[in-house]
Amino acid sequence: MIIPHITLNTGHVAEIDLSIVDADTIRHLRAMWPQGGKLPAPLSAYRIEFGGVPSAASFSLWRGSEPLVIAGACFDEAAAAGLWEQIESLYLDAAEIALELGTEYPERPVAPWLVIAMMPPLLNSTPPDIHLMARIEQAVAAMLYWSEK
Repeated sequence: MIIPHITLNTGHVAEIDLSIVDADTIRHLRAMWPQGGKLPAPLSAYRIEFGGVPSAASFSLWRGSEPLVIAGACFDEAAAAGLWEQIESLYLDAAEIALELGTEYPERPVAPWLVIAMMPPLLNSTPPDIHLMARIEQAVAAMLYWSEK
């Protein structure tokens, strides 16, 4: 399944193919649903927190006490508006205190989608760290999607 991966900070939209996420990654993430926790090695410096249900879930990625990403993955149009508003609200609250966060982004598309907001600690990270977070976001979306199948 191909879905849009929307970054609120930049308005960037990338099409991602959830079928390319490997089964081992999905299995590791599924074992963490819904309680969250530290990611397995070699990513154990990061942890994930979940909310919602697989068809409309929020999640956040952390490094220590620093929030790096808040995100939502939605596969159910009936829940899409509520989940988008939740992520948007958290993002706009963060944008008020972090001037480097942009507030111009696309309108909510029809589900399915993955929406993310990079928090200030990630904006100060290296490009490889930012790319790693994108890969994890996409893997979480794939895990949630395949959990419903």
